[in-house]
Amino acid sequence: MHDTYRRNFNGVDLFNRDCFGSYSLQKTVLTRSWHRRMFLAILGMCETNAMKAYRTCVGPITRFEWLVMLADKLINNPFLGMEEASAAAGAPGPARATPGPAMTTPGSSHA
Repeated sequence: MHDTYRRNFNGVDLFNRDCFGSYSLQKTVLTRSWHRRMFLAILGMCETNAMKAYRTCVGPITRFEWLVMLADKLINNPFLGMEEASAAAGAPGPARATPGPAMTTPGSSHA
């Protein structure tokens, strides 16, 4: 096992640098809760893997450019308008949850 690590430790160190470096979510969001820290660590790993996949498919991009592009796509989601357009065209869209007995609030009536 040690030999395997010694052969691949450079890749592991680069991933850790990208994932937990200066733009890390764990360093940005300060919390003392272990489950929030774990969530942020896993989210950071997913984001780093997505950046590496993007670099492989599209080409080189800096970490800062990636984060700006990712934030822009998450804020200005191009798929949000598709639901209204498909409903107007009569196409079936995603199933919507209708409030059932468990989803109603006290004092509200569900017809």
